[in-house]
Amino acid sequence: MKEQLINDVLQFLSGKLPPEYNTDLRLYLYYQMAEYDVIKKCTDVAVLDEKTYMDYLYMYLAALKMAGRSDKTIEHYKLQLGLMLHTLKKSVQDITTEDLFTYLAQCKAVRQVGNRYLNNKRICFNSFFTWLQKKKHIIYNPAKTAFMLQAESMGIPAVGGLAMLVAQAKYAAESQKALFG
Repeated sequence: MKEQLINDVLQFLSGKLPPEYNTDLRLYLYYQMAEYDVIKKCTDVAVLDEKTYMDYLYMYLAALKMAGRSDKTIEHYKLQLGLMLHTLKKSVQDITTEDLFTYLAQCKAVRQVGNRYLNNKRICFNSFFTWLQKKKHIIYNPAKTAFMLQAESMGIPAVGGLAMLVAQAKYAAESQKALFG
């Protein structure tokens, strides 16, 4: 390693010093470095572990806080998303629409909850996965069902819940009005 360092120094100084100094400089460097161990420092980029689903959850919750959401809303999202992510035990990139449907079906069967409760969960999931998609952490949003994608392609806001129903009713009324005058 010392030899390599000395050669690198001499090469760097070549053209800057007269050639006759090369031998003396080489000997001087060997003499000065005799009492030192030279080890090349590793400058490779370390690859850190991937983020866990909880890392993404906390980043999302921080974004909600920055957006001015209430502490109660943030706690609700933390609970709903935390339960889902902990139950699925998958990275956010690997969660599929089928995983979410299965999770919601299990919630309905085990906890005997209604569709309104499940719809609130879907809204949380959609918001979380939409944020992940916008931040380019995931490629597609598994919370968007085929029905929601079809609604969006028709220009109907497809967020879920009452807003989606109102938009659908408005679209239907406008379509009827255009057809029948």
